[in-house]
Amino acid sequence: MSLVFDAREKRRGQGGLHALMVGVSAYRHLPPAGEPPTPQSLGMVQLSNAAISAYKIYEWLVQNRDHLSVPLT
Repeated sequence: MSLVFDAREKRRGQGGLHALMVGVSAYRHLPPAGEPPTPQSLGMVQLSNAAISAYKIYEWLVQNRDHLSVPLT
């Protein structure tokens, strides 16, 4: 999924905030949460909130774009 807020035309020639959010909650080679890690997983397991956290930050930035110290571009 890609989400884009693009105000480059409106802000042409002016500074602005650019943000890249990446949230990965599913890794092909990691065991599901609640299952024991494998030697190949280096002690890691699946995450449950990374993708939704990135999305929530995106939503907050867009909703508060007029109240940031630098405009969201």
